[in-house]
Amino acid sequence: MYRDQAFVERCVCEDPAAGPCLSCGRVRCAFHLERGLCSGCNEAIGREMADRSSRRFWLAGTLGVCVTIGLAIAHTMIGLPIGGVLSVAAYLAMRATERRRLIARMGPALSALIGELPPPVRKIDFPPDPERIPAGSSSV
Repeated sequence: MYRDQAFVERCVCEDPAAGPCLSCGRVRCAFHLERGLCSGCNEAIGREMADRSSRRFWLAGTLGVCVTIGLAIAHTMIGLPIGGVLSVAAYLAMRATERRRLIARMGPALSALIGELPPPVRKIDFPPDPERIPAGSSSV
């Protein structure tokens, strides 16, 4: 006999959905919702943040050095630990803030994403092949 069954939204792994992804809105199970994002959105956000990591590092380091130098000028020996802790805290705070901004900004673009992300572009600069350089031309 036919029975009415309640419709249960399912994740890509066929487990019952635990909630939507905070960025793209697709339903995912508890395992695939990592820190509130599905695995595809998490990978895309991670790639974007990896390109911007050096800026956070230098800003947080500069803040720590400035505080340490300022407290050293004031003849306070506690400047080094305070500067170190402050630079680590600033780095983590900037990372969390940037992650939230990226999730908000990339949300509509991530919802249009289907399937796996393309592999990351390799940025390798190979030296020119001497056999392919035409005779008589100079390579700089």
